[in-house]
Amino acid sequence: MPDNLPAHAEIWRSVNNHHYSADDRKTMRTKPFIGLQGHLWSELIRSDRQAEYMLYPRLLALAERAWHKAPWELDYNGQGAKYDQNTGHFNTTLKQQKAADWQRFAALVGFKEFAKLEQAGRFYRLPSVAAQQQSEGLDAFTLYPGIVIEYQNSLGNWLIYDDENKATDVKQVRTLSQRGIRKGRSLAVK
Repeated sequence: MPDNLPAHAEIWRSVNNHHYSADDRKTMRTKPFIGLQGHLWSELIRSDRQAEYMLYPRLLALAERAWHKAPWELDYNGQGAKYDQNTGHFNTTLKQQKAADWQRFAALVGFKEFAKLEQAGRFYRLPSVAAQQQSEGLDAFTLYPGIVIEYQNSLGNWLIYDDENKATDVKQVRTLSQRGIRKGRSLAVK
């Protein structure tokens, strides 16, 4: 909600995973702002390719928030308001709308935008795989649907992960681009 930053205290936690409070009743905004900006700190970026890797798909999310005001976003209270995990400005319906909006955006990125980036020759970041070896086999997923997950078995072969037939002999996991040209970062599974 770029138009109402204090309201995030009701639905998010701090970087230390603690609840926090935002009270802007005494510091009301006097001038409206227009626009949204994102930063790419380039002190350690040495190439255009590395910059693209850092920009995509984050730039897509920035554009989404800048151009799309979702129905679940709380309008800024010009009189000021207090927000924390107990204030209740952000009701259950809005939380459900927010979750549905994320699913819509994630599906667009996973099924459409990654393919467009690959076709345009952009060097984008493939998402990592969240994976856990369980007694019945591997349980794995990515942040974006439509991304192929591969796993490496003890023989060193990379195989396509199938959620229905869970693999049991798994050493590493990674994502694979839709054309199969690029591979994401490999992560060991324990």
